Amino acid sequence: MLAVWEEFVRSGWSDEDDGYEEYVEGVVGRARDGDPEAFGDEEAWWARHFEEVELGVLVPEGA
Repeated sequence: MLAVWEEFVRSGWSDEDDGYEEYVEGVVGRARDGDPEAFGDEEAWWARHFEEVELGVLVPEGA
């Protein structure tokens, strides 16, 4: 999970980039695959955190 998160925050992607939404879908998918149990509970910390990623609240600032 931390590797997926680190890759996301260091990616250099911006929510203004073409393909960003697809990129985020992939990031969230890898996170879910990495720990499906954490995403089974919508109130779990990682599930809530990556929900903010999906909603565009959290955007990488670049490396």
